[in-house]
Amino acid sequence: MIKKTKTFFCKLKWWFVGFIFLYPFYCLLINKILSVNLGVLYTFGLSLKDFMAVWIALGGIIGVIANIRQTQKRITIQENQQEENKKQFNTQIKNQNDQIQIQQKQLLDTRFSSGIELLGHTNESTRIGGVYNLYSLANEYGDDYLEPVCEILCAHIRTITGNKEYQEKYKEKPSNEIIIILTMLFSKDKNDKLIFDECEKNLMEIFLCGRKFYGATLNRVNLRSSILDNVTLGKTNLSRVSFRDASLTQFKFWKTKLHDSEFNGTKFNKVEFDETELKEVSFKNAQLKSIDFNKSVLENIDFTGTILQGYKNHEIIGNSLT
Repeated sequence: MIKKTKTFFCKLKWWFVGFIFLYPFYCLLINKILSVNLGVLYTFGLSLKDFMAVWIALGGIIGVIANIRQTQKRITIQENQQEENKKQFNTQIKNQNDQIQIQQKQLLDTRFSSGIELLGHTNESTRIGGVYNLYSLANEYGDDYLEPVCEILCAHIRTITGNKEYQEKYKEKPSNEIIIILTMLFSKDKNDKLIFDECEKNLMEIFLCGRKFYGATLNRVNLRSSILDNVTLGKTNLSRVSFRDASLTQFKFWKTKLHDSEFNGTKFNKVEFDETELKEVSFKNAQLKSIDFNKSVLENIDFTGTILQGYKNHEIIGNSLT
């Protein structure tokens, strides 16, 4: 009830204001025309003329104030409407952007699935196309695809090189497919980017023969139980690489930096460490046959349980063995 009464008076407030303001005028008119005595108009000690002038001026001031308030009210309403329109517009833009992102993600996922599907093709050229497709996804959209693509490429190497027919056919040098993937994983591209550097690369039990790496970077690589024959690492940086239980034959490290890595249980045969820097490297229980550390620097090297056969140590510099 109180709320309704308040609403009623709010709607009629200007009628009340008008009634009060016009009272002096219609009071005089009624007294004059109808000869009805509505009382003497109180003029605050002013003459009627002066009172009417002041009263009209006061009415003008009140009108100006009322107009200003109405203008401010309209401006506020317009601003609120503009703000609401802006919010609606931003919401529409956000919804459109979300929809675009969903569609883009669907397209990228389709490319990703297509690349994986191509890796299973019997034709090598087709598989290489799938490799490039996946690499471009990892390079352009690393947040979503870098780790998955790296895992898939490494798994593909393990699958391909683990095949006996492949090992027989490519016992002299790897296939183009494997060379391309290894280059993507460990060599910088034309833009000097090495996108998979911080990814964990699982290359356990791979078969690799006749591959030369120059200026490559091998970081976070697991080559456990792999067969590596006639492989050269020239001016290459190796860090956190595991050769545990691997077999290295006619393997050459040339002007290479090898840090924080392990050869535990590794079988070496005719392996050269030529002008190579070895720091924090473990050879625990390794079998070293015909090994040459020519002009190499060894620091904090663990040879616990290592079997040395035909060992050469021409000009070993700074040798610190534990």
